[in-house]
Amino acid sequence: MKKKIIIVSAIIIVIFMVISIKNAQAIHQRITEERNHVEFTDEFKNELNTLLDKKDYSTVADKTLILQSGNEEIDAYYSFAKAMISYLEYDREEAGFYFDSIPRKYNLEFAERYMKDTMAINEQRRQIENAKYANQPPAIGETKEQLKTSSWGLPKDINKTITENNISEQWVYGDGKYVYLENGIVTTIQK
Repeated sequence: MKKKIIIVSAIIIVIFMVISIKNAQAIHQRITEERNHVEFTDEFKNELNTLLDKKDYSTVADKTLILQSGNEEIDAYYSFAKAMISYLEYDREEAGFYFDSIPRKYNLEFAERYMKDTMAINEQRRQIENAKYANQPPAIGETKEQLKTSSWGLPKDINKTITENNISEQWVYGDGKYVYLENGIVTTIQK
């Protein structure tokens, strides 16, 4: 009885393996056929550029993933999209890897877009960071930029002392309020 159960189980496993292999082969064949039949039309390129203009890098990566490694221009769109996704995730090393993998003849086209998009992302991040401090009084450890956006705002006067290794600043706000900075970092607050 146990031998029959083992034999039946083995047969079922073999049948599932054969079905799985046939399904995997069919999927691979379909992907290969799709990859071979895709032409990089102006319509598809316009669609990808529209998505990039909307900063929809994930959709561009998804649409080009299955098609890459057959068309350099599609590879360029895929690599650019992945570079921007990595940049948005604060992974500059991976972003650099993907940007460097853009085929050489498309470098200029995507370099201009990369600079424009990363500058916009950095500006947006700076605005978000500054907004965090807008309603807060100055705090020790803040940068000069963060101090400017604090609830105290800009000072009435700045006294600066420059030495060989140091830049000391005293920001004068009036009403007995002073902030002292060393090399651009708040070190002392006097109220």
